[in-house]
Amino acid sequence: MKFKFVFSILGSFYFVLNGCATNKPNALTTGSADPEHSPSVIEYVVKYESPSTLEVQASFAADSSGTTAVVLPAGMYERDKRYEKMSDLRLAGNDVKIDDPGHGNSISILSPPDKLIHLSYKLSPRATQGGFEADFPTINDTYVHFNGSMLLHPERFATISAHVIINWDLPKKWTLANSYGSEKRRQEFEGNFGKTSIGNIYDTVFVAGDFRVYSLDIFSHSVVFAVRGNWKFSDKELTEVVRKVIAGQRTFWNDFDEPYYFAALVPNGKVCCRIGGHGLTQSFSAYLSERDQSLDRFTHVLSHEHFHHWTGEKIAPEAWEQTYWFTEGFTEYYSWKINLMIGILNYEDFVDAVNTAIYKYYSSDKRLATNVEAGNGMNKEGAYTVLNYYRGMLVASEWDAEIRRKSHGAKSLHDLMLSLYDETGKSGKLLTNAIVEKVFAEYVGTEAKTRFENDVVSGKLIRPSDDALGPCAHVVDKKINRYDLGFVNGPTKISKLNPNGNGYAAGLRDGQEILDEKFKDFVPWDPVSLQVRDQAGARWITYYSVTGDTIEMPMYIVDRKDPDRCKSWYQ
Repeated sequence: MKFKFVFSILGSFYFVLNGCATNKPNALTTGSADPEHSPSVIEYVVKYESPSTLEVQASFAADSSGTTAVVLPAGMYERDKRYEKMSDLRLAGNDVKIDDPGHGNSISILSPPDKLIHLSYKLSPRATQGGFEADFPTINDTYVHFNGSMLLHPERFATISAHVIINWDLPKKWTLANSYGSEKRRQEFEGNFGKTSIGNIYDTVFVAGDFRVYSLDIFSHSVVFAVRGNWKFSDKELTEVVRKVIAGQRTFWNDFDEPYYFAALVPNGKVCCRIGGHGLTQSFSAYLSERDQSLDRFTHVLSHEHFHHWTGEKIAPEAWEQTYWFTEGFTEYYSWKINLMIGILNYEDFVDAVNTAIYKYYSSDKRLATNVEAGNGMNKEGAYTVLNYYRGMLVASEWDAEIRRKSHGAKSLHDLMLSLYDETGKSGKLLTNAIVEKVFAEYVGTEAKTRFENDVVSGKLIRPSDDALGPCAHVVDKKINRYDLGFVNGPTKISKLNPNGNGYAAGLRDGQEILDEKFKDFVPWDPVSLQVRDQAGARWITYYSVTGDTIEMPMYIVDRKDPDRCKSWYQ
């Protein structure tokens, strides 16, 4: 989804001033903007102060009422302890003061109407957490990473456009790249802090430090890719994947007007095989372990999150919870399908991805949940999150096949996606289930109503069609063992190991240090390989993460007797 493969974001944010703030009119420095006559302008100075601190200075015009609601950096405010995590917020001027913070993560600043307000605050990594956290600032002696949600701003910029100026005060040798450009130590751009709106600053990413920054030209438009760390693959391989995925998806949407896009790859500091990603405003960031052996994980999360530039941003839902099945499920389908179409993925791996979706769907105890239940449970209970992704992916696969049948191969789900883009993104309408059903009916006729009710609304069990993946795969019923990793998969050590499980039988023990991992999460037919270390030394242990219980479900079997016919289905 513009989904953020779930992480937390950064830091401790603080104020102090005689109990709440300190007036030091000469302590703040700002740039050259004059927000006093421009209520839409906000100017920042972001200064690297130490290996654990960024100082952020902000200047903006007060509201004409003299009371300016200001939104604090996300995650840095505790409703019941609002002063404990607030220090070092400084206001310039004796006629400016902070009113009681009130509610939510906002405060009120009292001042003469339209006065130019200068303030500063500090960002620091969360003291209680170690390592990298995507949703909180990372600040150390080699690099910084933070999101736009860390920029304090007047509440009015949630609904009106802001002219933003950022002046960067960073070590001279550091590179700089973000959602708005690279290397320029003074940046100006337009946007808002509306969170779910197109062009919002809230969902942006800023990095600086020892990043290696590459500029790509894709259809005569600029794409900047920033990467740091030591990987098992080269920067050239990474940049080529970025180029192919972005070019392939822009071609899919026939949308070549994006003047700028930013992608970042940051080590997450984990032992292995943990991956996350954020699809952001004209940007994307991925967080992987440097021990990952292949590009597959990066390629998939890039494909999924970049596709959200359309399904979630340009095709924006009216009510997210009602359309997760589409924004996540159809995105997941095309994150695999387009990579197949452009040659990054082979057909067998595509079928394996569909089989994985089938397994996760059929093995879920929420598989018959209604769309209302699945939408309301998204991000609250993992089973509903899985359901929105993988049931939605199967809906996409089945609708793709149905449109092909009805049109005798002349049309596909691709045509429906372009029609939805015309109906919503290009016309300014917000996406609703009613719009999706109406457009679906344009391709399959009156049966769209029944299909939509069964597949989406009521959540009836979906059985994959024999011909949904083309002429080279067919469905068979299989008994599949339930997945069971056998222990709590913590960050560094084996814990709560099941003494009756396959992992224990293979040699795993509680307390062993995990040095490396090679396995697909929640897929019982691929072996788990763990490199562990204990008093006997380091060694690899391999086993199948299954229980004795089985579930009967349909699975696709590949039969590639005619490779040319296979290609004709997806090219």
